[in-house]
Amino acid sequence: MSVELVAFDLDGTILEADGSVAPECAAMIKKASASGIACVTASGRSVDFQTRLLTRSGLMSCFDALICDERWVFLNTADGDRHAAGRDDGAETLTPLQPWNTEVRDRWAALDPLALQWATRMRDRAAAQGWSCEINDRDNSIARGLRSVTFSMDREVETLVDWLAPQLATGPLACNRNGRIAHIYDKGCDKGSTLQALLGQQRYQDLGPAAILAIGDGINDRPMLDGRHGFAAATVVNAEPAVKSWVRTAGGMITDGERGVGVARILADVLAS
Repeated sequence: MSVELVAFDLDGTILEADGSVAPECAAMIKKASASGIACVTASGRSVDFQTRLLTRSGLMSCFDALICDERWVFLNTADGDRHAAGRDDGAETLTPLQPWNTEVRDRWAALDPLALQWATRMRDRAAAQGWSCEINDRDNSIARGLRSVTFSMDREVETLVDWLAPQLATGPLACNRNGRIAHIYDKGCDKGSTLQALLGQQRYQDLGPAAILAIGDGINDRPMLDGRHGFAAATVVNAEPAVKSWVRTAGGMITDGERGVGVARILADVLAS
């Protein structure tokens, strides 16, 4: 089955180290969109960050929807009540996906105290190792829909997430990591589940999971890359080794290009198929 929708991670995937989008990547996204392939983001970045980035890169009109903070969904449409996500930056108006966004927010408000308890235990365990870390405040937690714990070194966050993950396995929360930041979040609101919620919209209901291609490079991309939802998967050469293993196991593509150059090569293969 041919690819009809591509979900893009941002950092480490279409974003270069300096925060820009490589020209060849932007050109291939435009070409994919013009060919009729639906493009959506699937990122931990905020809606404001994403609209500024895509507007500055000349890509906003290429994207059907934005997945922000890994859980909030905004449709790029002129219909219905609209949220001017970009405000003064010239971004197109976006419609929050309802009732998904409200239900996710309400559920998180109830789960946040439990998440804070686990974040505090993580901080205490780090302190026992002589490591320092910082927990985000409640306002940031409610706005993003997750508790974050920021460490100084990669090995620290890896160790603590490996400790915490089995502790959360039977409850309503889950955890992952993105760089040096650990995330504690609603188990039903990871990148894969949120992308699945977006696909429930009428415009996408005829798409089977094999027609969805997810591209990412980090540990927090696992739910959309490891095959649990049936999506096709691809990654770039700079991806973490575990990510390459998940994509390989799912029968996906691992390109030999880094970041945006790699994404451009993936899209070239998609358009050629």
